[in-house]
This record gives sequence, C-alpha cells and structure tokens, in this order.
Amino acid sequence: MGGASVLVQAVGRLVLLGALDDNPDSERKPKKTKKTPQRPRHLCQWFDHHEVGSWDESRFKKVRALMDAPRNYGRVYLMMDTKTKDLVAVKKMPTYWVCSCHAEFAATHPQETEQPWQDFGCTRYLAAMGYSALLHLRGVYRDKKFTYAVSDLATGGDLCSWCDPATHTPCLEVEVAVRPLVIQICRVVRDLHNLGIIHRDLSLENFLLCETGSAQPHSPTDGLEVKVIDFAMASFQRWSKDRVAGKLCYLAPEVHTAKTECDGFLRDAFAVGVTLFAMLRGEYPWESAQPGASITFELFQRHGLRAILRKRSDPSHGSMSEPLLCLLDGLLSPDPSMRLTLGESDFGSDRRSVWDEPWIRNGCC
Repeated sequence: MGGASVLVQAVGRLVLLGALDDNPDSERKPKKTKKTPQRPRHLCQWFDHHEVGSWDESRFKKVRALMDAPRNYGRVYLMMDTKTKDLVAVKKMPTYWVCSCHAEFAATHPQETEQPWQDFGCTRYLAAMGYSALLHLRGVYRDKKFTYAVSDLATGGDLCSWCDPATHTPCLEVEVAVRPLVIQICRVVRDLHNLGIIHRDLSLENFLLCETGSAQPHSPTDGLEVKVIDFAMASFQRWSKDRVAGKLCYLAPEVHTAKTECDGFLRDAFAVGVTLFAMLRGEYPWESAQPGASITFELFQRHGLRAILRKRSDPSHGSMSEPLLCLLDGLLSPDPSMRLTLGESDFGSDRRSVWDEPWIRNGCC
C-alpha cells in the first residue's frame, strides 16, 4: 500500500476514533463468544476490511438488474452463486467511492452520509445479535474497479414495488390485507431500537419482503416476512442534533427546526408513519416537513390528516377507517413529545405507543 493511502487511512482514524492508530487490529471485529457480543464503539468496526475477497466472475452469474443504487453510485443485481446454487442480491459499487476501509472512506468523503462500511458492519453486528429482520451479508469482494456486497435475496421485492398504485384496491379493503405487514414493520423497527440502533433512513425502498413458502395464502400479505436493509446511516447515537437522514419526505419536522438534540427513536417512528401512509394510499403525504417547503404539510399541521384526505378525494382509494387515521395521526404528530412510540423498552409505561392503538391491537388478536 502506498504512503499516500496510509496517510489517508491515518487521517480517517483520527476523524473516526479521535486517535492516530496504525494498528490494523483496531478495525478488526470483536471476537465472537457464546454470550451476547460486545457492542462496538462504532458500527463499522464489526466488519473487518481484511475480509474483503477477490471477485470471482465465474462464481457469480448475473441474472438481471434489480434496481439502481444512486447514492452508492452503483446498481443492485440478481445473481446466481454457482458455488451454493443460491440466488443472491449483489450491490456493485465503484471502489474509488467505497475506498479500501472505513477510515479511508471517512478521510476521502468527510461530508458523506451514505457510508458503506457502516452498512457492512451494522449488518454483521445485527446478525451476531440475532436480529431476525435481516438479509445476511454473505461477503464483500473486489476486482480492479468495483466492490461487490453479496447478500441474501428478498424474494418478494421491496415495499415500493409491492405498493404499485396501478394494482391498488380501495383503502378499506387494503387495511385488512396490509395490517399484518404494518404490525411486522412496527415490531422490527422497535426491535432494532431495543438493540440501541437508530436506522435514520427508513423508507418503502428499505423494507423488503421475503416469501416464506407457507401454505395457500388467503391475502396478498400472507406468507411474507418484512426485512430491513441499508444501514449506511445507522447509528448507536439516539440523541443527536445532526441533520443526517434519508429521503426528504420521511424526515420528521424537528430534524429541520430543533435547537436541541432530537430523539432518533421518534425520528424513525415518523418515517414509519410516512411509510404506512404510502403503503395504504400509493402516494406520499407530502414532499417535505421542512418549514415553508410544503403546503400539504402545513395543512396537516393546522387541520390533521383528514384535511389532506379531503383535499385528495379520490373514489378509487376509498376512505380510511377512524382507528387507522388515529394511528397515522399519532405516528406523524409534528410534536415529537406527542408522537406515538413503537413500544421501545426505554419509554415508560405512561407513554402511548402504536400497540395501544385499536387498529394495531385488533390485528394482534
């Protein structure tokens, strides 16, 4: 490795860890034990960059492209692993952007919020913690130009594809069918928070569906398991003043306006609310919750969700039931102190959660 690259990595360690440490072991993942794994100081530390292997083009055979990954300057492909005979998802990214390790990435892209090594490390950490809503990272490989992250395949695609407006049925019918997925989404994000991790980029695209192969389905959501992906913005830091987050329409209003630290649990809860609205309506409630950026969000702040639905009256969508409206109003509350939680263990019993809402409770029976 050249002197310039070593210097870049050293600067990266200073940015990341507050110390100049040339010891490669400082970035190695903690040793696994039979007990609960030791929580790393930084999520990226759970993936050892020395594990990156050489890309074997003869092993991984491209089937087709699945989606673009513009924030990674790459693309996701469906491929066949000829060694295991499994279909896998492969994210192909230029190595000039990914860099050789997280320290070099931090030094090269100091303002970048989409951090691939954070994603690798968080996925490995969650696997070690037994988090069930995970698509396992099978390996990271590299050739002369590209870096390839190979993961389990979500056979049911993402929620964005599943919510294709062209196949949408009236909302009252959708409520019954969608409710099992909504309950799963609330559970998997709650469980993520209970492990101390804030996602910060929850969206339709980052919830995937896996087909379980169960018996004859009675509804479109039977036999589907929700998985969470893309932990590139994830953090152990629950309270934060930073503006790091994902897509604009999912960002809670306090992210834009708060002068004090925001609660990451409640930021994620707001994003869950936007996700549920989009699932049920096939559209987003607003473009942004930033002050002055959306007339629709200002209407919501003054008059609630019902005012938005009246404005967008469309017989093809039907109307939402009162219990569902109460759930969404609670998750999307502009005031974080009044927002529904996802039932995280850190909240007291006096704080209302989604599990107290009749629409959710009826689906848990």
